[in-house]
Amino acid sequence: MTTPDPTRLELAITELKGSMDAGMARIEGRLDLLVQRAEHSDQRARDQAAEIRRVDDKVDKVDDRVDKVEAAAVTRAELDERSKRTIQIVAIICALLGSATGAGTAILIAVMSNGG
Repeated sequence: MTTPDPTRLELAITELKGSMDAGMARIEGRLDLLVQRAEHSDQRARDQAAEIRRVDDKVDKVDDRVDKVEAAAVTRAELDERSKRTIQIVAIICALLGSATGAGTAILIAVMSNGG
């Protein structure tokens, strides 16, 4: 067997070292890119969580306002019932006034016919 030439061995080692350095640089670059993407994804997740909280707060406020409006709102049936009661009260008042007018007229006629 022949002894390897030290110059060729050094050249092969240098080439191998260059290939290893280039491969490691590519791997480091890809890892850096993955770390950057992961950080960006984490930031987006935090931003979206904050936006969800803001929207939830707005929805809660709107729900509270709707509840207040519903509690204070008068329904169509309630308005109809109020209208019926008002008409009934006005009818009673008119009947009483009509009876009082009729009685008053009868009394006046009686007083005037008796020699007033």
